Amino acid sequence: MGALRADSQQAFAQPPDPRKERSGLSKVMWFGVIQLVGLAVGGAFALYIIIAVFSSIATLAPSFNQTYGAVPTSPPINETSRAFAALGPVFHNLLLFYPVSIVIDLAAISLLTLGFRDLGKADRARFSTPSTFMLVLIAGTFISAAGGLLLFSNFSNLLSMSLASHGPPPSAESLALVGSFFLGVIVAITGGIIGIIGFVGGTMLGLWRLGSRYDETTLKIAAIFMIIPLLDIISPILVIVGTVGARNRLVLPQ
Repeated sequence: MGALRADSQQAFAQPPDPRKERSGLSKVMWFGVIQLVGLAVGGAFALYIIIAVFSSIATLAPSFNQTYGAVPTSPPINETSRAFAALGPVFHNLLLFYPVSIVIDLAAISLLTLGFRDLGKADRARFSTPSTFMLVLIAGTFISAAGGLLLFSNFSNLLSMSLASHGPPPSAESLALVGSFFLGVIVAITGGIIGIIGFVGGTMLGLWRLGSRYDETTLKIAAIFMIIPLLDIISPILVIVGTVGARNRLVLPQ
């Protein structure tokens, strides 16, 4: 924020393609906006999950006390099946939310990738590497999403079999679920590692270099905050503020 350094004023005032550069800054700004939308949706759903889980626990508590009282008068009721039945709607809604979350993430990442590509036409030295790593991040997101969906599918199958059998699923089916579960874990971890590499080399490095090019400290702070829990909530706002400031100072040809 503030005046540009003398060694970068000429490159900033007369870029090779200023309109493409302005378009790139706009895409980065919308990346921040979509991230804010994703945080709002995720926060609302997290609040719903917490309320729903506590409500389910409150519903199960009286029946648990009646079943396991000091003087039982009838065979115990299968509390596992009762718990699955109570948490079933919560889990179903979680299955609906996960794809929505992935779509929002991919939309934001895609916009940032296109933004870095546009900016690379004005400053290839700075944005070529982040543009490449953004593709790595997209690949990691797809792989981890596939692993996550496989895990959710396994939980869904376990829930269905437990409700149908009024207890734990048969041993053969349990072994199949365990194998599929571990496969989902491996795929999700692999995608997560690839995603982290792409995130550091793409999102964080790209925003840091964006802040260096336009002398916007807010963009550099946003790059650092993105990897710090809780502070990452502020990061999209800093991205929006920083890109708007850089775009407003961009000199376009008459």
